[in-house]
Amino acid sequence: MTMRFDNVSFSYRAGLPVLRDVSFEFEPGAVTAIVGPNGAGKSTLMRLAIAALAPDSGAVVLDGAPLRQIKARARARRLAYIAQQPEVAFAFTVREVISLGRHALPRSDAAIESALTAFSIESLAESPFHKLSVGQQQMTACARALAQLDAQADDLTGKILLADEPASAMDPKHALRTLELFRSLARRGLAVGVVLHDLTMGRRFADRAIALDSDGRIAATGDAASVLAPKTLGELFRVTFLEASTEAGVVLTPTLSTLPAPEEPIE
Repeated sequence: MTMRFDNVSFSYRAGLPVLRDVSFEFEPGAVTAIVGPNGAGKSTLMRLAIAALAPDSGAVVLDGAPLRQIKARARARRLAYIAQQPEVAFAFTVREVISLGRHALPRSDAAIESALTAFSIESLAESPFHKLSVGQQQMTACARALAQLDAQADDLTGKILLADEPASAMDPKHALRTLELFRSLARRGLAVGVVLHDLTMGRRFADRAIALDSDGRIAATGDAASVLAPKTLGELFRVTFLEASTEAGVVLTPTLSTLPAPEEPIE
């Protein structure tokens, strides 16, 4: 299964485009990082990719069919989404929230238990979701997506996982484990698209990357090592990036040291 953006543009208000002529593909078997400055349209892109929004022009296509023409239950059997700030309307427990991922699928206790185990949140299973920390809520939302995708299966080809800053509130250990898990799922055929502000994590775990500029256009796309590199990132974010190799992998560090000093105040 392939999801493709064909010259997609979108505006929340007429005359103020958020995304402009965006074309790319979420490739099966790969983690694709989506990066860009604040307001570049990264979260909007995610909402278009789950049919929560409709393009003003162009098309989001899933296996050759316009995404919004595919019935919601059919999409849910193939496409899972993790929001940046997961919300649950009622006082569900963690286990109940994860089980919601099966709403378009046959109930599977095995899938739910596997998802709990994947994020080491078995001890939270009966805890009210709304009483968890934000990081724990993010882990629960990730587990729900895994249950939805039957992520314990050996072959995940034909399914897509989309995530908007899924580990932003997690501690470093759980953030690393989450992105490592996403990469391992991609190795079993899953197409993974993830919005990230942590560029070092993107460089470490992504196979491909898409960089959106402040005008909502694609500034660069390709393998993660070439897109998430100091020169490209410096032009995108307008700061200097330093790159260092460590035992754990490449570390990218932004620095303001080369920016011009602010003007002296007028007396």
